[in-house]
Amino acid sequence: MSSHTWVVSERVDRMTGRTTKSASIWSVDKISLPPPYQGEQPVMLSVGKTPAGEEYVILGVVSGQFWCSDCQLRVRFGESAVEYWSATTKLPRTQFLYIYDAKRFIRAVSTSEKVLIEAPFYAAGPFPIEFHIKDFPLVPR
Repeated sequence: MSSHTWVVSERVDRMTGRTTKSASIWSVDKISLPPPYQGEQPVMLSVGKTPAGEEYVILGVVSGQFWCSDCQLRVRFGESAVEYWSATTKLPRTQFLYIYDAKRFIRAVSTSEKVLIEAPFYAAGPFPIEFHIKDFPLVPR
């Protein structure tokens, strides 16, 4: 997956028969976390809908942990002013950070070319992470 290309996935929920779509993109920036999570790695931004129709926005890391329990993220879409967004992890899966108010976030993603998200990491503190989000493939409703 490229840091400039959205990857779209479709999945049919076997219980409801509904098709759900998600889109994911890697960050331009790479983070470097302290041991035991050594080495540089990108962060993934993933958006989509659950089979129940609920929208979601998730940040994910392959190796590492977000340090957030109902925290505030600093977010900047394009060249706009910094905004504060609420987020949380869902134990025990702390390598995923869920951003609240997904519908509004997805609308902002759909009209921006980049987003900078400052996310807190365990034993490392906050890192600003840039995503080039031009050509967002999902139409917000």
